Amino acid sequence: MRLSESPQYLNRIGKTGATGPTGSDGQTGMTGRTGMTGLTGDMGFTGPTGADGQTGMTGMTGMTGQSGYTGQTGADGQTGMTGMTGMTGQSGYTGPTGDDGTQGDIGPTGAAGVTGTTGATGESITGATGATGMTGNTGIQGERGSLAGQVYFLHEEDSEYPSYDKLLPYPANNTETHYTAPVTSSSDVGLGAFLTDAGEPGTTVWLAGVWDFNIWAQIDSLDGETKIKADVYKRAHPGGTETLLFSVETPVIETTDLHLIELSTTQPDYTVLATDRLTVKFKASTTNATTINVDLYFEGTAHYTHIHTPMIAVGPVGPTGPTGADGQTGMTGMTGLTGDIGSTGPTGSTGSVTNFTVKTNGDDGYTMQENERILASTNAAPFAMNLPTGPSQGRWVDVADAVSTWGTNNLTLHRNGQKIQGVVQDLILDVSGALIHMVFLDPSYGWEVYMY
Repeated sequence: MRLSESPQYLNRIGKTGATGPTGSDGQTGMTGRTGMTGLTGDMGFTGPTGADGQTGMTGMTGMTGQSGYTGQTGADGQTGMTGMTGMTGQSGYTGPTGDDGTQGDIGPTGAAGVTGTTGATGESITGATGATGMTGNTGIQGERGSLAGQVYFLHEEDSEYPSYDKLLPYPANNTETHYTAPVTSSSDVGLGAFLTDAGEPGTTVWLAGVWDFNIWAQIDSLDGETKIKADVYKRAHPGGTETLLFSVETPVIETTDLHLIELSTTQPDYTVLATDRLTVKFKASTTNATTINVDLYFEGTAHYTHIHTPMIAVGPVGPTGPTGADGQTGMTGMTGLTGDIGSTGPTGSTGSVTNFTVKTNGDDGYTMQENERILASTNAAPFAMNLPTGPSQGRWVDVADAVSTWGTNNLTLHRNGQKIQGVVQDLILDVSGALIHMVFLDPSYGWEVYMY
């Protein structure tokens, strides 16, 4: 399973709203004026004259005129005079003109004239921008993300104060139990008071955030209006003075079945002493004049009342080892030589919450121990680790993204034979900057996972 895809671990982002309709187009700008026409090119050269046509046929010769009269033959002797030459006849008609000769080839076309200058581009006017479309509807809001911070479980075991049971940061291996309060309209009746152990939570600021109360309850009658209230206190230690911080109350209970009531409240930072302890008191009330029996269930694996807080608990600091013996004091006057450093005292016992250990891809295949806290860096490459072998009920592990790279290089947690959230799947951590807190409940459910 992937951390980023599980609704149990992360807020979901709402769906994007539908896109609004596109605005109408603006008007088209005016067309620019047409440029001036270019100058006409020079006229081409005249082609060569064609060859002369064939000469026409010569007209017929005119008729010969009549010969003149022959003169009388003169007497023999002197030759008579030669008669005059007759008149020349009229010339004959001129014959018809012959056909024209074939026209010569057309000369080559003259070179094109220079192109005229392009007219100036017309001024382009952009139309007005269309109106903006309507904004789409807001998408559906995603589901609320999972809870974060320290979880406390109600436990039936006397604390050092009379009438107070324990409030543990892990589920105890006990069978399911319940407390019953017979209540009438005359006054509220206590359902149980629960107190953390000394040194728990062990911090000076109870962080602001959401407190979630998961209350398993049952009533035996729907007469009147019956409710359950939880009062949250800080309790001084030692001394026992209690200061009320806030209260939450259920709606009117409307069923006689055993059922889960979920309450949430957002609270500011509370500044406290490191020795202050968390106390939660449950009370029942009704408007009915006759007795209503109210049952508060806890322990076990089915109906275990518990509280999610925004706090991150810090374990108690181990005792300081004894100081080594001081070196001898030097002579007065000149600074004496520094004495030998005393031997280091034994290391104090480890608190209930360990410091973080850094793991990288060089630790691929590492098997975690119960109640171990690990800073896992996948900056160089993704890698995998194994959850603890054969964990006991109520044991836990913390794993944090050391340099916010899980979204790019995933860290895989192998389940090592146990279920995770009731599923037989390994857990792939793919959310950058996440801090994972896992608590082992039982073999049938396996590891419970919280992210903050």
